[in-house]
Amino acid sequence: MPPSTPSPEELSRLRQRARQRLEELTVLLSVFLDRAPLLKGAFYTAQVRCGSTGCHCVAGEPHSLKFLAYRGRGRQRNLGPSVQDLSLLKTWTETYRRYRKSRTQWKQAVGELWGAIVALERHRLAEGERLFGRTETGRRLS
Repeated sequence: MPPSTPSPEELSRLRQRARQRLEELTVLLSVFLDRAPLLKGAFYTAQVRCGSTGCHCVAGEPHSLKFLAYRGRGRQRNLGPSVQDLSLLKTWTETYRRYRKSRTQWKQAVGELWGAIVALERHRLAEGERLFGRTETGRRLS
């Protein structure tokens, strides 16, 4: 059974959705074309005891330290970044997370855009067939 003919309102919504997805893709493209480095990793804070006999952490509150969970060069590592690198590494890991999120959004937007394109094509083909049947050439097929 052929799909039902969409109403003009449904077709308008399909076109509008396609335009919206295209605008979304244009915005996302800027994330992909950026030149900033990406670093696959994440920061976390851990409570540690340094082990020095005179330090307050032996008997009391442990130190709060930032670590970089880094996955690169073939394996997972947890690194304590130097103070001078901390800001830079945070920027790179945040850029990586934004890139990956944008990739997911891109894939979803492309899927929705493709669905709208296919639905519009299906309608336009049906309309072409209907109008073809009204032409002199189309009537000869009957």
